[in-house]
Amino acid sequence: MIYLNLPLQVYIYILNVSFILLIGLGYYLNKKKLTPYFKVITIWLLLLIAFNFYNMRLTLVNYLKNSEKVGPKGIRGDIGPRGYSGDSDVCTNCLPTKKYYGGNRNGDNKLIENDLLKPEFCKLPFSFNNELYNEPVKSAEKGGPIIDGIPLNDDGPDGWCATEVNDDLTMKKYGYVYNSDKNIAELEQNKKTSMEEKQYIQKNSGIIDLELITGVRSSVQCPKGFTKLTKDLNSNTDGNYVYLCNKYGIDDVGVIDVKIIPGTDSCPSNYTELKVGLNEGVPKLATVDKLKMCVAKGNPNNNPIIKDISIVNDQTKCTNGTFIDQNLNIGTDGDTLYLCTTTDAIDIIIDAAFIWSEDNNLYFFKNDQYWKFTPKKKLTGPFLINDFWGKIIGTSANSVSSLKTTKSPTTPSTSTTTSATNIELNTEGIDAIYSDFFDKLTYIFKGNMVYAYDPQKEKIKDGYPKNINDIWKGLPKNMEFIDSVYADEKNQTIYFIKNKLYYKLTNANKTFEKAKKISNLWINGPKNIIIKAMFNFNNKRYIIESDMVYEINDDNTFNTKGAKLLNKVFTTLTL
Repeated sequence: MIYLNLPLQVYIYILNVSFILLIGLGYYLNKKKLTPYFKVITIWLLLLIAFNFYNMRLTLVNYLKNSEKVGPKGIRGDIGPRGYSGDSDVCTNCLPTKKYYGGNRNGDNKLIENDLLKPEFCKLPFSFNNELYNEPVKSAEKGGPIIDGIPLNDDGPDGWCATEVNDDLTMKKYGYVYNSDKNIAELEQNKKTSMEEKQYIQKNSGIIDLELITGVRSSVQCPKGFTKLTKDLNSNTDGNYVYLCNKYGIDDVGVIDVKIIPGTDSCPSNYTELKVGLNEGVPKLATVDKLKMCVAKGNPNNNPIIKDISIVNDQTKCTNGTFIDQNLNIGTDGDTLYLCTTTDAIDIIIDAAFIWSEDNNLYFFKNDQYWKFTPKKKLTGPFLINDFWGKIIGTSANSVSSLKTTKSPTTPSTSTTTSATNIELNTEGIDAIYSDFFDKLTYIFKGNMVYAYDPQKEKIKDGYPKNINDIWKGLPKNMEFIDSVYADEKNQTIYFIKNKLYYKLTNANKTFEKAKKISNLWINGPKNIIIKAMFNFNNKRYIIESDMVYEINDDNTFNTKGAKLLNKVFTTLTL
């Protein structure tokens, strides 16, 4: 039997033609001089055939129209029974007894570059010359891999190891085991230092100061560095406009409590009374109804800093915070208003962000995941960093990738994520990322190592990761990690930022000007800022510190409206 594998559109066309021919044939027979009996039978047969053809056409058209539709997702099935343990190709006594690190410096401490070199922890055991090794191989004894037709023999007494293996455990990439213990100790210290900084940022970020302002117009402005809450606290009274101003930042001292007291009382000890009253200008208001705001500040090691303050109409609107049960307009005809404070981390603290030169979209990175934010404020994600940018983030018992399942296509559009609870703060993540307009590569920093992403080949460039100091000679030796990198393409300048210093790069040979204080970059910026990201987006320049965003003016001054929470600037973010 022969089957014609034709497109369905062709069959629909054939049915259309057949239907027209049947109608024509019926019309022709009706005009012919035939016996009435024969004519009736023939016409009825033609009508039945035409009806069947028409029904077949409707079926095909309906199939083509609905074949791509996806119905609602069904309920998740039960988890099946655990399978039996498989057989291992690796014998038990071949398992490694010690952790080794393969770097890019040979036995003579000389920096080596070739496509097969990849600094990474040794993948043990690995196969070489049909033997299985659970420790580094020494070229002088066992030989070494062939590099450009020449056997490796520069590894010295420490040997070499496979840092990436094929499915059969043979070497794919290698590294030198020179100074392995020192390299591992530095990596662990860098990770510890980076995690300590993350913990400091999370604990010490929030509202570090509060002010009340008043005026006869709603345009009254907060002091520089403060963010104005838009709700008038004297709403619908006969008094002045009164607004609360928050100052966000990272500091060793922040606002830990707020109290609302009657005008006849004094603030408790360790509390400071704000200069402006909550009912300024309300006529004929009893002193007991003239409310005051008292603010307590303290060290976050002893008491958590308030992360955010909102103004609500009733207690039901204060779902994730502490409700201060005092109507701010008691004794007046004004709106019923209350304060709601929260000391809970808002969980929008990112590791890094940058504008990718390949598509001009804004990318946010947190732990081992990333999000894409378009200029039209469309957010997609989360996706695993490893699935797109390359194998950068390792997995461990505490890493997000070992606890979450995320689908990440090359062009992110949809994702499925199963959240895990009790994920520790020290999950794996990157420190900084930027696109270099000199060599057209994207550099990703993790600890004292850097990865180069090649957008043309869509993978990490061969020979990476490398030590930061191996590429950027002007940076301090043994750089633990980079806080952030700001690539100012308009002025062809790149700023490497670490703590309160920046290193300015204005050329392609990766040499720097002498380090300067970050405060030199602007006039009125915060003193203790820890920059996690700095970029130009939608014709504005932003700095991200913890979960806060600052906007920088063209004259390098900070916007006088102060910091805003990250999810209130990039409004669709729910990292």
